[in-house]
Formats: sequence, structure tokens, C-alpha cells
Amino acid sequence: MKITTVATAGLVGVALLGAGVAAPAQAAATTSISIHVQTTKKTALKDIAVSAEKGTSWVFLGVTDDKGNLTRASGSEGTLSSGKWTFYLQDSSAARQEAKKPYATSTFTSTLKAGKNRPLGTKVLSPGSRILGTVTAPSGRPVQNAQVLASKTARLSGQVGAA
Repeated sequence: MKITTVATAGLVGVALLGAGVAAPAQAAATTSISIHVQTTKKTALKDIAVSAEKGTSWVFLGVTDDKGNLTRASGSEGTLSSGKWTFYLQDSSAARQEAKKPYATSTFTSTLKAGKNRPLGTKVLSPGSRILGTVTAPSGRPVQNAQVLASKTARLSGQVGAA
């Protein structure tokens, strides 16, 4: 390390120069991700919200741009850090929501390393599905305030009484 004495108009200061002194920008490396989102027809998807969860930490990273890309280390809430994260991709396009043609939500996990950018590659979203219909009692009359569960493994329990 080099020590330099500086004197100007009666003021004396000491400057420390050399290795071992880190500038604020060098002090902490940023952990980040980069991702590309597209349709099954390989068209870039704009306005896909990207968020991540690790334990009790939740980070909203932002939305994809016109080219379907997003590179971020932090969002409106929280900052990415090393460890295993679950990522969520959700269609946030108002136009697609209003047209009732949103893309299905996707989740996946990835392990991040401190101070490194983790390319998450290209993720493909499929068109979403909608369920339309009326729940009816055995008599054929509509059931008021019915709740419907849609799942790959949905099981019905209980019994609907006649209206």
C-alpha cells in the first residue's frame, strides 16, 4: 500500500492507494438471473411477470420486455441471493387477460450462486385454459355459490343435495 501526503493551502491530508481498499462498487458482487420467455410457436412473450421465492423471501423481479427477455438482481421487493429459488412466470398482459387468452403460469427451481448471473435459458409458456359452465343439482337447477376445483389430481368429496 502506498501512503501519500497531500498539502494544499495549509491543509494536510493522507491518501491511501493500492490493493486492499475496495471501492463501494467492488465491495459486493450482485447475484442475478437472465431469462427469455416465448410461446410454443417460438414467439417472444412480453409482459410475463417473473418472481422468485426462497423460504420466507419473495422477490418480484419485473416483467419481460418486447423481446421476451428479463435480466434482474432485485425487484420492487427484495434481492436475489445464493441458494435454491422457485421461480414463477405469470402472464400479466391486460390485453390477453381481457381477451381471455392468457398464457398458463409456469414454475421451476434453480440454484443461484452469490455474485453470479444465472442464465435460466428459454422458458416456453403454453396457452392457458378456461372452465366455463354451470354447476347444477341432480334436479338440473343451478347451485348457488358452488366452488369448483380444477386440478390434475382433483377428487370430489361430499355430496350436492337436490335444490
